[in-house]
Amino acid sequence: MATVADRVYLAADQTVPAWDQADYLNSAVDHGRDLFLLPGGGWPGWRELLLLSPKIPPLVSLVHGAVMAVAGELPDQPSWALALWNGLLLLALDGWGDNSIPLAWRSWR
Repeated sequence: MATVADRVYLAADQTVPAWDQADYLNSAVDHGRDLFLLPGGGWPGWRELLLLSPKIPPLVSLVHGAVMAVAGELPDQPSWALALWNGLLLLALDGWGDNSIPLAWRSWR
């Protein structure tokens, strides 16, 4: 449901991304290019690839670069990566709930 709301909002809002959002998009584009997922890049080696993302963990930019290769490079298209992170969060919370809530208290299973 959150993904549908995101897509509707992004379709209606055609403004330029804020500086911080644009910086994350640039980082994802750089990682996607260095992994040959997006055109215009080249393999710099592992050290240089990991040094491309000084603010956030490299995995985030690597995942977003891969999503951009599939979804596209326009500012609203890489937001599909948010659906991946939302799904991972829901799976983690489900697993945590299964392990921490006693079986007798669970009403949903």
